[in-house]
Amino acid sequence: MRFPQLGVQKDPRFNKEVDIKTGYRTHSICCMPILNKDNVVIGVAQIINKKTGTHEFTNKDLIVFRNYLIFCGIGLSNAQLFELSIQEFKKNQSKSYAIMSLQNTIKSITSLKKLTINPTQNNEHHSSSSTTLNCQQISHYSLEKEFNYNHRNDNQEYTSSLLHRLK
Repeated sequence: MRFPQLGVQKDPRFNKEVDIKTGYRTHSICCMPILNKDNVVIGVAQIINKKTGTHEFTNKDLIVFRNYLIFCGIGLSNAQLFELSIQEFKKNQSKSYAIMSLQNTIKSITSLKKLTINPTQNNEHHSSSSTTLNCQQISHYSLEKEFNYNHRNDNQEYTSSLLHRLK
């Protein structure tokens, strides 16, 4: 692998203004792409000014640089995958919190329904709601303008309608 080296000062692509502003003298530059496992460019790296001799990079230098960039590509790809996994974890965590909140809301509504829909109904597990709450009368006011509950006794149908409205 041999790259022709002109000396960067003679190369028309080289921006001399950086050297002028910093007082640094660039003698040689080599840039190579950083590739992922699919050979897609995910970055670029450069080496500047070999410290010995004429400041020109040898073929051995370029092979070592290219091999080093393989590991850079692996590291960058792994970092990107790790970031994606963190984002997915946070998204799934938010969904879990929303589902738990919805479950708690449904439990609360179901409990409220049991207390208010048919307060005079007695069964072996519950006495009437007014007796259970030790009061003479129970009133329930709903602030939901669009929600019209038709006093259904079927909890599954009730829950299904709630879930449909929440979609």
